[in-house]
Amino acid sequence: MSLRPGLAKAQVAPLLVERRIHLSRVHEGALRAWMAHADVVSEGAERLDGDTPRWFGTTSILLDPSRASFRAEPVWLARVLSADPHVRLAALRIAEREARVRAPRALGSVRAEIDVRWSTRGVVIAVDVMADALDALRDGTRNS
Repeated sequence: MSLRPGLAKAQVAPLLVERRIHLSRVHEGALRAWMAHADVVSEGAERLDGDTPRWFGTTSILLDPSRASFRAEPVWLARVLSADPHVRLAALRIAEREARVRAPRALGSVRAEIDVRWSTRGVVIAVDVMADALDALRDGTRNS
């Protein structure tokens, strides 16, 4: 007697899968001005992941609410910013630039996880990045 399940008929795949998500958008000018005053802290290192050298890093972006051109409830603001794809893209670009500057050699495509939360100092956008480290640059210069 087999311990595996018995045969079953294949199910028909649904024609459409619907998902509802909440998105928001901060005014572009206000966002740029606020991001220009952000405190950015990055760290990272190249490590072997199996046989592949990879760059692992974290960039924290602190948005001080006192530097914003608008006033809002802090917890609500963090929730709205986390639902804005433009904010997430801006944070990703900052983190990618930070990683490429710090990495000792060229990086491939960057993969990231982004978390937006409220702290007592303001809105913190934490971006964890991972990228394959490519062959060393021939002229010995760093990425820019």
